Amino acid sequence: MIRQLRASLRDIADDIRARPGRAGLSFLALAIGMTALTVLLAVLGGLQDRARQIVEELGAQVFAIAQAPSDAQTQPSLRLSARHMDLLRAHLPGASISGVQLTERVSAGGDRQVRIVATDEALLDIRPWRIASGRFLDARDLHNRERVAVAEETLAREWNWRVGDVIRLRETPYRLIGLLRIGADALESESTDPALSPGDRALFVPRTLPPYWQFSAPAAEPPLDAIYIRNPRGQSIEQSVALARTLLTQPDQRLERLSFITPEVLLQRLRKLQDTIRFTAGSIAILCLVLGGTTLMSLLVANVRERVTEIGLRRALGATAQDIAGLFVLEAILLTAIAALSGALGTCAVLWMARDRFPIPLRLDLFVLLTPLLVATLLGIAFSFWPARAAARISPAEALRNE
Repeated sequence: MIRQLRASLRDIADDIRARPGRAGLSFLALAIGMTALTVLLAVLGGLQDRARQIVEELGAQVFAIAQAPSDAQTQPSLRLSARHMDLLRAHLPGASISGVQLTERVSAGGDRQVRIVATDEALLDIRPWRIASGRFLDARDLHNRERVAVAEETLAREWNWRVGDVIRLRETPYRLIGLLRIGADALESESTDPALSPGDRALFVPRTLPPYWQFSAPAAEPPLDAIYIRNPRGQSIEQSVALARTLLTQPDQRLERLSFITPEVLLQRLRKLQDTIRFTAGSIAILCLVLGGTTLMSLLVANVRERVTEIGLRRALGATAQDIAGLFVLEAILLTAIAALSGALGTCAVLWMARDRFPIPLRLDLFVLLTPLLVATLLGIAFSFWPARAAARISPAEALRNE
């Protein structure tokens, strides 16, 4: 069996060397098709990973109600506030609700700038963040209006902050009680709302604390930039969003420019991009593969016509029809497999080196590498079927007439 396989491989190599132009054209068309297929798989896989990260970072059963940042002409009474959180709690029993107020570019000593996130203890129960060290805010901190803070882990590492340190926000001291691991790269890239992803310059403080970091007098009812809601059990997130929308858009609430952000809303743009790439890159890959397969079939048909005498001699010496057909199928599989490996390996290497500059995420794993090889094998079998069948039907008598 091994001796027969070696002989077949030797015959295939001799045939390719005898007709390098045809083999090279077929190889090139197949390699281009496999390159397009590899790029398609890498990009679609990367976007699928990004979609999963977005859902994980926001939370599968979490939605947010955000409001555009206020300006000098916006009245506080037209903003989200704690009374709207109370309204939602009354109509969404079992839901976890937390409010967030953002302050940009607060001095933390020298040229250090941080983003203040004023919130409450429920935020950590809603967002899938993790405590790296220490603890998060609790109900006692909010009730006593303690001057405590929780820093994002990257920020603390960069500035060498540790739990227990005293930090200053515009000369007001705060005690650092915890470090928070956020890791919101995917969510931050898909949303322009900083309330969804505070980033790696965030410092969390109690929402009830007077805003010592501000120069202007605080409002009687401090506004919120976003309200987070973890959906209560037994109720679909669509029902909760619809109920919250009905409650907050009533005329007596006097709220403007509200946006209701769910995982589905965040994924809409991503899915539209996936469809576009699937159509464009997929069409190119299919056209190139069909072209490569057609060229391969033409190569095999020409080989059959030119090797009629050889095939008849093989039949006369005892080769069966299956042996002759297998020779051409094996030649097609080898040619497509080599083209697939060359195209996939070369493409993965280029994408790996350029992954940091690529505008969209990529997935480079064994699936992306081996799928073109599987497609190439099936392609070789499909497009070699008819030439192999024609070669198997050649008889020694037909070969003698051809000679």
